[in-house]
Amino acid sequence: MHKYRIKGLILVALSLISSPLFAIYSTALMNLKPLDIDSIGFDGDIQYALRSSLDKRSEVNIMTRREMESELFNQGIAIGSSFDDAIVSGRSLGVEFVIYGDVMMSEAGIKSNISLVDIKNARLAKKWELTFTGRTEINEKGPLLADTLIKAMAVSVKEAANLAAAKAAMPVIKEKLLQNFTSKSVETGISVEWQASKPETISLYNLYRSNNQHGPFTQIAQVESNSYLDSQVEDKQTYFYKLAVVLKETNKQAEDVSITEVKFKDVRQVNRPFTPTILNVETLVRSAEITFVPNLDNPANNHLIQKYKIYRLKAGLSNWLHVGTIKINTKEPKLSYVYKDKNNIEDGASYSYAVSAVNQLGKESKLSGTEVFISPSTPVLSIAKDLQLREVELAWQIESASGGFYIYRRQKGTTIWQRIGAVKQNTIRGFIDRKDLKDDTQYEYYISLYNKGQETEPSNIVTATTKGLPARAEALSAESDLVKSVKLTWRKMDDADVAGYKLYRMEDDGDGFQEGDQLTLVHTINGGTTTEFTDTGTNGNTLKDGTTYHYAIAAMNKFSARGELSFIATATTKSLPKAVETLTAIGQSGSIALQWSEPLSQDIKYFHLYRKWDKQNWRAIAKLTVEARSYADSDLKPYAQTQYKLVAEDNSGLLSADVLSESITSPAELSLKLEADNLLRKITISWQAQKNITGYKIYRKQVAQASWKNIKTFESSDVSRYTDTQVFDGIQYEYKLTAIDGYLETPSSNIILAKTKPLPNPPVEFKAASGLVKQVNLSWKPSTDPDIAGYHIYRIDGNEADKIETIDHRKISKFTDKGSLFSSLKDGREYGYRISAFNKFEAEGLRSEIITATTKSLPDSVKQLTLNYTQSTIQVSWAANLEADITQYILERSTGKSCLLWRGVTKTAEVQFVDTDVKAGEFYCYRVKAKDKDNLESEKWAEASLSTQ
Repeated sequence: MHKYRIKGLILVALSLISSPLFAIYSTALMNLKPLDIDSIGFDGDIQYALRSSLDKRSEVNIMTRREMESELFNQGIAIGSSFDDAIVSGRSLGVEFVIYGDVMMSEAGIKSNISLVDIKNARLAKKWELTFTGRTEINEKGPLLADTLIKAMAVSVKEAANLAAAKAAMPVIKEKLLQNFTSKSVETGISVEWQASKPETISLYNLYRSNNQHGPFTQIAQVESNSYLDSQVEDKQTYFYKLAVVLKETNKQAEDVSITEVKFKDVRQVNRPFTPTILNVETLVRSAEITFVPNLDNPANNHLIQKYKIYRLKAGLSNWLHVGTIKINTKEPKLSYVYKDKNNIEDGASYSYAVSAVNQLGKESKLSGTEVFISPSTPVLSIAKDLQLREVELAWQIESASGGFYIYRRQKGTTIWQRIGAVKQNTIRGFIDRKDLKDDTQYEYYISLYNKGQETEPSNIVTATTKGLPARAEALSAESDLVKSVKLTWRKMDDADVAGYKLYRMEDDGDGFQEGDQLTLVHTINGGTTTEFTDTGTNGNTLKDGTTYHYAIAAMNKFSARGELSFIATATTKSLPKAVETLTAIGQSGSIALQWSEPLSQDIKYFHLYRKWDKQNWRAIAKLTVEARSYADSDLKPYAQTQYKLVAEDNSGLLSADVLSESITSPAELSLKLEADNLLRKITISWQAQKNITGYKIYRKQVAQASWKNIKTFESSDVSRYTDTQVFDGIQYEYKLTAIDGYLETPSSNIILAKTKPLPNPPVEFKAASGLVKQVNLSWKPSTDPDIAGYHIYRIDGNEADKIETIDHRKISKFTDKGSLFSSLKDGREYGYRISAFNKFEAEGLRSEIITATTKSLPDSVKQLTLNYTQSTIQVSWAANLEADITQYILERSTGKSCLLWRGVTKTAEVQFVDTDVKAGEFYCYRVKAKDKDNLESEKWAEASLSTQ
């Protein structure tokens, strides 16, 4: 586009076409109508992929399906799938854009036509023909299609704004301006030609196109020539063209009344591959990235694509330029291709891109739909502010920008440019240079726009100057007779960039300050408004007493660069006072007494008393008036080597030299004593708490042992008592104590003896009761010792002693031995018993003497068993047992000489029985045994037999 011909129009248009892609476009997604039964379901898949991808984008505010259906239902409008339906629904919903389309199955897969309608301008913004192999590819292409839709929305807004701006800037004058205006279908599109009646009066031609004779017409080109090839047409479609011109004299647009009509017939359709679809053209500096997708109808129709050709059309020209080719080396096409165009793209120029496919027969498809690309222009640089302290502020203007900016600088008079900064945000239009600038220096600058490694041409060069060094500080003065210090004052400087001052000093060498003497930098004073400073020395070294010093000062800016030195100022510090002749220290009970002589100087105000222990640092302990001649120090450290020093302070705060005492040993000592012993596994000791230590260490050993063991360390000086529980029964121990102070340990205290409680004795009155059936009752007197936890009971059977019971209570006094679960006590058996006590630590004491008891014996076997047979009866009799507690006799009988099968006959307390159940000629056996009241039975039967023959 030639800016010099329609400058006013271009400025208006550029201000409008800068509509950003990050604007929020209100959008409604209508139906994708399935055109055959096989495509039902895929319409929902495509809608879901598209809606979910648009929902994630901040540039689009897409209505939910429920909101759209509810609003249209309330207005009585059905959701359609045509251009007219989209216009009606979009206006009813109040959105800017509506998306609709259809879906059908083809040999190549799922084919979908998607249309984007600009509701505000009642125009078809763009239409896409897409093919998907299945649901996976639908989901994969969703984000890419969403990005393409958003870019198309931005372009539509720009085109509408451009058209509106052009119409607003140029009143339309309809008249007959052309002698000839024709259009015809050619192989590559529709060729439109015209001849102006007065070509010398016309600067530009604006060509418009519509699918309807009555419009609306959309501008498709702006050219200087008398012809234009419209390649963006479809086979068997009818198009209407009209022309407007821009008059040179008035720079106004005049519209010709002529309309030409033509129907395009694509003669290359035979064996011609299907057209790819451009998804996106990314704006880069001096380059553009074109992203497009193959047409999946090509493989299905035996078109083997060999390459893709990329075309570019510069605004104002009529011919497409072939700028690049992508060769295909595989039969399987990619999902998308990207081509980067770097061929002679001018800064600030507007271009359109189209893509075609070439098959194995060399047949080329028609050009794809175009995408508009505006190359970023060169920035215009200016100085926003200079003459600042090591700072230059730049500003620039640029019509549109995508990417960032590089800033270049060189010192004026030099030839090498240096890149000093980068601004990554393309919305920023300023930069402050603070990088390694010098004071009072001129610099030259230029900038460029960059994007993905490409830069625009350099901008214009601008020159800026930095601020000079601060002026000289005036009226410097120095005050004498101050203690180890000199107070300096000077006049305030009227310069906001003065950040402080640098102070220089020289100690007088006896000749005063002479020309050529060297001053040394001793202080950097912060604060530009500061007008005074007291010099007390540097690097830990104070000023000397009674010494003359010479000073100069210089103002410094915020970068510590100083101006010229001031004139010299001189001052002398005050001399030191004298203290006392002697200081003595004498140890006594609980304190150390200090005494000193009269002061040697007259203006003494205070005495400062200091103390140190061993090799530790000095510590101030008292500040005394000048009348004091003694001091008692009761704040002692045990066993420490203690020394003191006295310092005199005069009325000016000056301190004299130190006066030291002799070092003496502290009278404070450790004293350990026994608090409690003869306790169960514990011993308590105590001591008097000491000051000025960090803790204690307690040592212990058995009396018979040689080495001591540290059993406890306290990290506090407040502790004065300790109970040792890691001891054993009946052992005598020795204890000693030391104090600790950090890593130091004092000598030990006195040694004390202590003994623990012995193991417990067995309980007394231990007894065992005999004559019991299969058991022995034991009893004893319970122990009254509270440290006793219980008792162990042992049974002695023969030569073996077994622990048969542990009683976990001190107050229990009896126990019955019934044997074990698997072995009870035997009848008439003597058993021995012992008992012992154990303490709360389960330590067992001595066992008692053995006591014995015998269990009850079994009844004796029956004696004198006799049998008498008389007239079918047998009389059985026996002698009575001598035991007094026999309760019955058990009589049993067996038939046959074997005497094997016994059966009970009777259980009786009598000593005889008459058996009437007998037969002649039989052999009978009888047996009997005794049973006492405890159900004990004789161990053996008494037996007898006879024959009844």
